[in-house]
Amino acid sequence: MSVFWPLDFITGAMKRGTRLSFKRFVVVFIVFPGILIWQGCNRLFLFLDLIFFPGFKKIEVGSALFITGLPRSGTTYLFRLLALDTSNFTSFKLWEILFTPSICQKLMWLPIQKLNRVLGGPLVYLVRAFDRLVLGDFRKIHEMGLLQVEEDDLLLLPFGQSSYYFFLFQENRNMRKLLNFDFDLELNERKKIMSNYKGLVQRHLYMSANRDKKFLSKNPSFVSRITSLKATFPEAEVLYLFRDPKKVIPSFLSLTDRLFKITGSIKLLKSGDPWYMNQLLRWYEDSLDLALKNGSIILSFPDVVGDTSSVIRNLYNELKLEMRHYHVQQTLINSYSNYKSSHNYEAYEALLGQQELSAVKAIKLKRKGIDSTLFTNQIGV
Repeated sequence: MSVFWPLDFITGAMKRGTRLSFKRFVVVFIVFPGILIWQGCNRLFLFLDLIFFPGFKKIEVGSALFITGLPRSGTTYLFRLLALDTSNFTSFKLWEILFTPSICQKLMWLPIQKLNRVLGGPLVYLVRAFDRLVLGDFRKIHEMGLLQVEEDDLLLLPFGQSSYYFFLFQENRNMRKLLNFDFDLELNERKKIMSNYKGLVQRHLYMSANRDKKFLSKNPSFVSRITSLKATFPEAEVLYLFRDPKKVIPSFLSLTDRLFKITGSIKLLKSGDPWYMNQLLRWYEDSLDLALKNGSIILSFPDVVGDTSSVIRNLYNELKLEMRHYHVQQTLINSYSNYKSSHNYEAYEALLGQQELSAVKAIKLKRKGIDSTLFTNQIGV
């Protein structure tokens, strides 16, 4: 499909008027081709899996847990909190997503890991250097590292189907369709993308020491594909986090602007393009509908951050899981209780005009009735 071809990314962005600054030129014509070569290698190894390890396709994903919600809604906090429970959950770490998504690559990496242990772990210095030099700018926006669990939408980079390409070529109309997955993409395209994603999850479980663990994933971009998630993983639970739109929208616009700055893209405050605001409002409306339609577990941001311990206990009861690592999770809960954002969102709050505020009010009123039907009954908090 031409939607995801690199040339369409580039020409689509250029035609729609993205300024071609020096940084933009470097990103589009030097960094992006490098990404394509790198992900092309990953794609080759993924293809080799089909030849040498076809059995991975028989792996049952089972009762996975997918966390989603609008960006800046506490999804990362809850995801990393649950991921600390390695007895019950298994998730992708960033190094696996970027460098070893295939079974072939994972097997090639095993002897390197053994040698690293024998030598006393010298690779930790390379990991720290990568985190500092390559991920440095991104870590100012979103805490991340090669050894941390991360959003596995990045797994779709080799197929050109990751929503992260949006931050490189945000004007591309087909990338914008990808962000409204269950609504704007054709059924056959949705099935193709979800099949690729499922295959990557199956590869992860194929190499897992304990395949009985519940697969745990978190992706804000999945707010628009809850129906597709349930169709692809019928036994899975979807955990949807809701936060006041007046808090989320300025925060996410600020986040997006900083990512656009890294890629030499547009400046939201100067662009005057209403698409970004409309997209966020549409995500709120559509994702709430999808969450209700598919019986998702809905959690409120104030409850998640304000009474995390109770939410976790009730969530484990709902999922019928035994709490085995609560002491480790409590450490993260305690550290987060003192967290305060240092970012200033006033400039982005000013983008919320009367029309947008009216839409936000309608969303909040719609959500008010959800607490009693889903949140209270299912989680009991």
